[in-house]
Order: sequence, then C-alpha cells, then structure tokens
Amino acid sequence: DFNFQNIQFNESNIHVIEDTEKQFLNDAESGQHNRVAADFITRLIQDMTNDANSALHVSLAGGRKTMSFYAGYALSLYGRLQDRLSHVMVNAPFMNRPEFFYPRPCAQRLEINNQYFSTDDAKIILADIPYVRMRDYVPDRLLSGEAGFQETVEKLQRFATMETLAVHISERLIVINNISVTLPPSDMAFYSWMAYRASKGEPWLNLDEDAF
Repeated sequence: DFNFQNIQFNESNIHVIEDTEKQFLNDAESGQHNRVAADFITRLIQDMTNDANSALHVSLAGGRKTMSFYAGYALSLYGRLQDRLSHVMVNAPFMNRPEFFYPRPCAQRLEINNQYFSTDDAKIILADIPYVRMRDYVPDRLLSGEAGFQETVEKLQRFATMETLAVHISERLIVINNISVTLPPSDMAFYSWMAYRASKGEPWLNLDEDAF
C-alpha cells in the first residue's frame, strides 16, 4: 500500500509460544501457561537486545494483558537507550474491528453495526510509554539468558529487600539474602572474622605500616 522497501516480514519473524512439550500455546489457560509465556517473552527480548546494532520497538497493543505486562517488564530489564515502548490506539468505531487494520491510501467504506464509515475518519494514535531501564543493574547471569522470568524477578527482588547474612562456619557456608555461597577455608576464616567485627560495631580492618 505504501511502497515501503527492504522490509522483511516472513515466517522467520513470527515467534510461536510453545509449552514444555513443544505444543502451540493458543491461550493462557493456566498458571503454567502464563509461566511459559513469561519465560518465552523474556528470553526473546533478552536475545534481541543482545544485538548492539539493533533497535527494538515493543508495542503493547493486542494480545492478553499478561503478555503486554511481560513484554513491558522484560524491556525494562533488558532495554537500552535506543529501544522504545509504545501503545497504538484507534478511535471508535474502528476499534476492535477485524475488518480494519490501518487506514489505507485509498479510503474504504466499512459497514459497522448497520452503519457505513469511511476509513479516512480513522485516527491512529501512537503513544510512547516511558519506562525505567534497569539493564545496568541486572546481574550478568540474568543478562546472559540463563534465568527465566520467575527466577529473574526473584533474584532482583532479593536486592530490593533488607540485607540478611548468616555464617555457617562448620559448613564453610555464608547465606546472603537466601543466596548460599561456599568458601574455601582461608576465605571463610577471613570473612567470618570480618563479619564478627561488624556485628560488634568494630571499625573496618586498618593495617598500619608495621604489619607489612
């Protein structure tokens, strides 16, 4: 209709959400389906934003509300300065009409609820949606795509809560905000000593010149 050039849109550009059995997910019919959709959308946006030469435009129009939320949230996690988030709207009576997709160069006459309307009267509104870009604050493991949506949210939530620390000396284990880390004996001894000093309100270790 508009004679655009060099635009690629074929089956390779269509991404189909599948469940764990590789079956097409045609609706979010359960909590499990929602989790599959969340992980799929998150991984897709994460993968697309790894290309430094790309610019991503995510539209929240259409689909389930949960899908729009996951797409917007994933872009907030992985989005860069060049990536945009938007919502497309159209005025009544063209809204939610299967016979109308966009106003074509030559006006069309549509029958809607026993009335006739010209597509020249359609008003398309593209609303840019500001979003918080948190990519610089996301741990590398989450940026690499090794974690799904649920795990990503849980990991980031731990950074937003009050810090907790537990030291298990015999197991050489420290637990920070429910994240467990096993240390070698020498590191465990040093860390335990520093944690003990902090718990007593003692100052940080300050070695004087005589200690070298």
